[in-house]
Parts: sequence; structure tokens; C-alpha cells
Amino acid sequence: MVTGTDIEFPVADGVLSGVDFGGHGEGVLLVHGSGQNAAARADVASRMVSECHPVAIDLRGHGQTRLDSTGPEQYWRDLGGVVATLGWDRPVLVGHSTGGYVVTRPADLAAIILDLVRDRAVPSAENVGRSPSHPLEGVAVAVSEMSIADKGAGPYGITAGPDGALWLTFVHSGRIARLTLDGELHEYPLAPPGCRPTVIAPGPDGALWFTRSLDHRIGRITVDGETESFPVPTPDSGPFGITAGPDGAMWFTEMNTDRIGRITSRGEITEFALPCTGAYPSAITAGPDGALWFTLNQANAIGRITVHGDIVIHPLPTPGAAPVGITSDGAALWFVEIAAGQIGRISVAGAVEEFPLPDRTAKPHAIVAASTGDCWFTEWGANSVGHITGSGKITEYGLPSPSSEPHGIALGPDGALWAALETGGVARLAP
Repeated sequence: MVTGTDIEFPVADGVLSGVDFGGHGEGVLLVHGSGQNAAARADVASRMVSECHPVAIDLRGHGQTRLDSTGPEQYWRDLGGVVATLGWDRPVLVGHSTGGYVVTRPADLAAIILDLVRDRAVPSAENVGRSPSHPLEGVAVAVSEMSIADKGAGPYGITAGPDGALWLTFVHSGRIARLTLDGELHEYPLAPPGCRPTVIAPGPDGALWFTRSLDHRIGRITVDGETESFPVPTPDSGPFGITAGPDGAMWFTEMNTDRIGRITSRGEITEFALPCTGAYPSAITAGPDGALWFTLNQANAIGRITVHGDIVIHPLPTPGAAPVGITSDGAALWFVEIAAGQIGRISVAGAVEEFPLPDRTAKPHAIVAASTGDCWFTEWGANSVGHITGSGKITEYGLPSPSSEPHGIALGPDGALWAALETGGVARLAP
């Protein structure tokens, strides 16, 4: 592990301390989290020196920096001063926790902002400051992370609510959580706590609806935190995916019993049997054609069901692909293949295209569309969030904490992408 050389940066009221880890290539400024210091970034810097030039700073009140902070704006001014002192034109700014908050604010630096904790993060340092070949050319992409629970809680599903907040399922502790954009968290316990709330989605009635895969019920929570639940008629159904349909009802999958369910705002449930067994229907989304589309994890196929219950199954070209997450970009359906390490696209006519990931063992899990041909997905096995364009161009962004187990992903009310990390946090990517 590299240790680096102690350095100082003059600011208006004194000096900031830091560590220069050496290396060659583009400049990378490492900004630590609360309670840490520049030396804490040595493990990250060790993985970067062969490709770039990492420098870490001690924020005010941390490490060897003895200056007091007067607020967030002071951090941002300090950051600008450090970059100017280093003489860097377009540095990469890397922030963890509090550092992530710091580096996402100074837009005047016009930097591409990534958290390159893993040495496989993309784009690599060799592309920074030049002309990136990915579709986010010239746009700052900030990756930061917020701890919201311990690992025992298990943040899993995530969605944007009608109240301007994010809503999450805590799959292990049996709770629903509401997270504001400024980090305020409220938790709502469910009974029993072992009900395993899984996927959550906004409903047409202004409430949030979620699946309870272990006690086989569909849950509902208002933005005020009032909860209720409805039993699925078929025993041991294992509901998983859920989405709002075009007919004013919620539609969900039943993993264990090969059925698609429909529930009204009054809790009335109708079930539709699939024409196959052992298919393990997983995620579900509303398509641009007025139908519902869903993944069949063990049948290696994508299914389509109309609001009247007519079902068509589309087999996938790659054997054993095991599709999970699915989303609509308004023109086609996009899905992830967790076992094959691919992203797939299917037209409403049933034509399938598949796009291999750079790392076929990345285990993509959930996917969401920001716009047409602009989709983001979690890579559970690679500890990353990926982006794919309509032409199939893939870019990956490493997450700050190692082995954070990213699962659900949603487009937030702030226009950023938010991912639930099962180890107890959320990640935010701001294009």
C-alpha cells in the first residue's frame, strides 16, 4: 500500500493538510467521509497510482487540518482552492459519505465526478479530461453514498414517492422507510417483522404499494405512514415484483406459483395463471403498448400480459440468462440477465437484442429508464451501477463502499439515480 507524501494547501485563513500519493496521469482528488482523514484513502490510492495521480485532503476539523468549518460553502471554497493550487484543469473528484456531498456541489469546476473505490470503475483515468466515448460526454456524474441503516435492516427496493421523497423496503427488518433528499429518515414497522417487504412502487391512489414475499401479502402505505396489507389468494405465492398498470390497478408477480396478480385500490385481487410451470416470474413493469411486461427468471423468457389477462411468452436467445429486473423507456422494454451478465431489450413486437457487460460475472439485478434509450442498472456482483444507451454503449460506475450489494434502483425526484444497498445505505448518481 502506498503511503504518499504530506503536503499543505494554502487557503484564505490558513492551510489544509493532505497526502500526495504520486502516480502518473490525470489528477484525482480524494475527499474522505466524516470522522476520517486523508490517510484513510491510502487503500483507494494504491489501486489508482498505476493509471492516475491521486491526492487526498484533510477536510477542516479532520486529520492534520486545524481549521474550523463555517458550513458547506467553506468546504466548496476549499476544494476550489486546492484544485487551483494543484494546477489541475479537469480533475476527477472522489468523495465518500460527507466527501461525496462535498464533491457534488462545486459545478464551476466542470469536473467528471466519480467514486473510484474499485479499480474497475469506468470511465478510467485515461479518458478523463479528454473526449469520453460514452453518452455522458461533458456531463458531471457524481457518485456518493449515504448510510441509513445497519446491515441487519437490508435496504432492498426503492422508488420515488408522490411526496417528493424516496421510499424503501428494509427486507430483513420488516420495515418501510421514507428518506428525504436531505437525509431525513422515518421508518414504519410492519407486522410481522419477518414478512420480507421486497419491491415497492407508487400507486395511482397516491400511496405506495409493496410485495411481502414471505407472508404472501401485498402491502400498502400512505405518505403519512399508515399501513395495511392484503393476502394473496393462492397460498405460498411469494409475491415479488409490483408496478402500477394502465388500468388504475397494481400488478404483481407470484414467484412460487407461476401467476401474475392484479390488485385494486380496495384490495380486490385477481390472479392469472401462466402457461408454464417453474417459471419464477420476477420483476414487472407497464409497457408502452398498454400491457404489462415481466421477467421469467427460470423459464429464461420475457412475458407480456394484457389488462384482460391475455399472455404471450417470448423466449430469450441466451440459454440460462435468468432475467430479473425490467423497465420501459417509453419505446421498448429493457431487462437484466443476472446469470448471463447481459442487458436485454425487447420491442413490443417481441424482437430481442442482448448486450454483454464488460464483466459477465457482474450479476445485474434491477434496471430503470431515465428516458428513451437511457437506462441505469445495478450490478450486485460487481458493486457498481451501470448505464446503457440505445445503441448498447455501456458505462459502469464503482460504488464507494466495497461489497455494498446494490439491488433496487430508481429515478429520484431530484433527477438523480438512487440505488438501495443491502448492507445499509443508498447510493446517489447525479448525471
